[in-house]
Amino acid sequence: MYTLAVDAMGGDFAPEITVKGCLEALRAFDDIRIRLFGREEEIRPHLSGEEYDAARLEILDARDVITNDEAPMLAVRHKTDSSLVRAAMDVRQGNADALISAGSTGAVLACGMLRIGRIAGVDRPALAAIVPTAAGVPAVIVDAGANVDCRPEYLLRFAQMGDIYARQVLGIQNPRVGLLNIGEEEEKGCQLTKATHELLKTAKLN
Repeated sequence: MYTLAVDAMGGDFAPEITVKGCLEALRAFDDIRIRLFGREEEIRPHLSGEEYDAARLEILDARDVITNDEAPMLAVRHKTDSSLVRAAMDVRQGNADALISAGSTGAVLACGMLRIGRIAGVDRPALAAIVPTAAGVPAVIVDAGANVDCRPEYLLRFAQMGDIYARQVLGIQNPRVGLLNIGEEEEKGCQLTKATHELLKTAKLN
């Protein structure tokens, strides 16, 4: 059984849409339980009249909300009773296996760094976007917007994390790793892509 900590108050049309998504997930997967963080009096009405396994859905009252208009780092540091921070701390404390939020991307990343913590050896978090391809096999784009400036070693770690995600989550046995650049020739690109290309050539990646 996997436990998901969900930020009920983040994103457009929350908490209604978030609650509906949680109910759909409970009906589709019998091996998950959900811990829903947010203002209980706003969440409860959206559960009224719905059929679901109440033993697998728990509401934990959190009074604050982090919006898209706030500075992510400051909000995560100061709004400790927000639905997002409380959900992130639930993962940190071992009560949940994963954090889910449709709210501020910057705040989610800040929670990952400040509240949950990074995996040893990973200096920067990254966003992974799954996109369809003409071949029918999904592709993972890493990083899809979390970092403005990067170093070659960060891009190498992104490549390694994308490779692991493709194998373990998408079930692709031998994923091909590519570096997005202005051309395929080694001499093309900026200093960042050239240096990253040299690192990727010696990495244990396809």
